[in-house]
Amino acid sequence: MAYQGYFSRSLPAHGFSGWLIERTATLFVEIKRQYQLVRSRRELEALSIHQQKDIGYPVLDDPRPMLDVKAGVMSKLMTMR
Repeated sequence: MAYQGYFSRSLPAHGFSGWLIERTATLFVEIKRQYQLVRSRRELEALSIHQQKDIGYPVLDDPRPMLDVKAGVMSKLMTMR
């Protein structure tokens, strides 16, 4: 085991104790990953468009997707069904 130098006996590798240790470690890693993801998203949102372009982050001038529909097209489509 990796922790034999620090503990007088090895960690349990089977049974409920082993499952609990493995599950706790997995949850810790997932929480840390989510925290880092949220932190990096917040840092990117704080940057201006010019700063994002400087670091090579692909940015759109208008980040919201837009769909242009001519007047009356939706009415025609609804009557056709």
